[in-house]
Amino acid sequence: MARDKSEQKTVNTSIRLTAEQKNEFEKRAKAMGIKPSSYIVNAAFHADELKPETKVKMQNILNLTEEIVREYAPEKLEELKQKGAEIWYF
Repeated sequence: MARDKSEQKTVNTSIRLTAEQKNEFEKRAKAMGIKPSSYIVNAAFHADELKPETKVKMQNILNLTEEIVREYAPEKLEELKQKGAEIWYF
């Protein structure tokens, strides 16, 4: 299936890196089942996004914190929920 013209990649660029860096990103790309060039593009354009497993860990901590606050400082529960919801806007 051909890509839409707006999605076709037509520009090349090059980067300089060490042999170790090249080996590392090729290894990571292979582990993800993608081409090394796709790995670099994804890393560049999504570097500031949290990994799904990090989001899960954060949510688990928030859930535990909510349980503790509910028991020991219920007057702070709404504030905690609001602050916790702000995290997901990043």
